[in-house]
Amino acid sequence: MLTWNKFVKGDGFKNTLMKFYDLTVEKKVQSWCFDSRKQRMIAPDDQQWTIDEMVRRGYAGNVIKTAVIMPESLFMELTVDKISTGVLEQRDETSSNMRQFQDRDPALAWLRSDATT
Repeated sequence: MLTWNKFVKGDGFKNTLMKFYDLTVEKKVQSWCFDSRKQRMIAPDDQQWTIDEMVRRGYAGNVIKTAVIMPESLFMELTVDKISTGVLEQRDETSSNMRQFQDRDPALAWLRSDATT
């Protein structure tokens, strides 16, 4: 689980996600949970970088079940929606392996289940 608690941009943001992707490969992770409830902002350049890197490096040919706990801020919710949509479009797939949640417990329960919808 990657929990965002503040605004991070540029190299700090990218380095955090790169470490997350490295652990995905190292630990052979099959699911992700991004907790964005307290996330403050994602700079526009970092938004596109996130889409590109999630597709290129994060998924790397694997289907990773992804739960996103949505931000408390409506502005950030729109940003997270944009990133999720961009990832799905680049991967040319439906949202069956990616879901958004308002709370942590349902997100984790879904990741533990066999369901993809």
